[in-house]
Amino acid sequence: MSIFRWWKRFRGQDQSELTEIAKVIGQDIDRLVAETFSAHQELLLNQPPGYIVPAVWGARKDGELSEEQQSIYKAVVPAMKRVLEKLDFRNLNRSQEFAVDFLIRGLIISKIACLVEMGRGRRMAGPEKTSKDDDLERLRYMEPMGRA
Repeated sequence: MSIFRWWKRFRGQDQSELTEIAKVIGQDIDRLVAETFSAHQELLLNQPPGYIVPAVWGARKDGELSEEQQSIYKAVVPAMKRVLEKLDFRNLNRSQEFAVDFLIRGLIISKIACLVEMGRGRRMAGPEKTSKDDDLERLRYMEPMGRA
């Protein structure tokens, strides 16, 4: 179904009612991402891109999670529970539950990875930068912007 046909179906309804749950979930995920990046930014900026994946999932194929990854996972679990409660899915089979979980965790990973890459880009920005400390201070206040 095209987005335009979908939108026409709901055109007569109150748009704030239609988007209420999405806004709450989006804000919750954005808050988690911002807090995670803020709390672990220096570590995340110095790790390979895949470092965040096991932290969000809470497991690694090849060993144990680091203390920082465990800390990130402990923050993800309650946020995931809140999101799933808001979605209020009922009677999902295990495959459907995993699919929803997979999509939400993927969104969290993508948003954190985006902030990390933006931070790395700022670090590598031209000669006008003054010091590493100034860059890290700017990153400390970086926030995700916008919603899809």
